[in-house]
Amino acid sequence: MVTQDESYLMLVALISVVLLIVFFVKLFEIAKTLKEIRDRMPDKKDNKKAP
Repeated sequence: MVTQDESYLMLVALISVVLLIVFFVKLFEIAKTLKEIRDRMPDKKDNKKAP
């Protein structure tokens, strides 16, 4: 038999794991969109080289 405290701990562990997965997925999506925006923008280094 699983006691009340153990079931509560399992529930908290499950929720924390799901939140961690969602957090990393969102972080990956944000990084991907930032990379796309950076690719669209002209490089500032090239502008400095131009006379």
